[in-house]
Amino acid sequence: MVQGAHPDWNRAQMTALFSDTPDGETRRAVLREYFDTNRITTAHLGLEMGYDYADAGSVTSDGTPRPPQDPLGLEYEQTARPGSRLPHAWLTEDGTRTGTHRLHRAPGSFLLLAGAEGTAWVEAARLLARRYGVRIDAYAVGGEGAVADPKAGGGSCGATTSTARSWSAPTGS
Repeated sequence: MVQGAHPDWNRAQMTALFSDTPDGETRRAVLREYFDTNRITTAHLGLEMGYDYADAGSVTSDGTPRPPQDPLGLEYEQTARPGSRLPHAWLTEDGTRTGTHRLHRAPGSFLLLAGAEGTAWVEAARLLARRYGVRIDAYAVGGEGAVADPKAGGGSCGATTSTARSWSAPTGS
């Protein structure tokens, strides 16, 4: 596909790429080789997602070690450590599949994900939100609320026990 090219030409290129023909097979092999040999310029998950603010003065450590960093910046290991990007996990909200990042409802809001028995954390977040006039979206994942973890236990979104919590500050992501 070429930006600015006629849509019919681009469509023809994609059709040829995915066709079940020797030409399609060759095109796919060339494309695969391109991405395999240019991995360092096209696959930067470690650089793009692996940054953290753990050393910032406003971040309090939870005592867990940082995950190992890939020196090339290609690999990325999600973590719920303070100062890290909110981990992605598939949850359900009112029976509909959603990701953890979609629970951040508004730019500049805070997000609290508590375990199934973390309603006290949710209530505390609501109290703080009212008292200080900040937006805090708070959920007890798997509890009585509308958000559930289909893998159960809350572990997929950083919580490791029924009362554990993950907190995400507003970062724009």
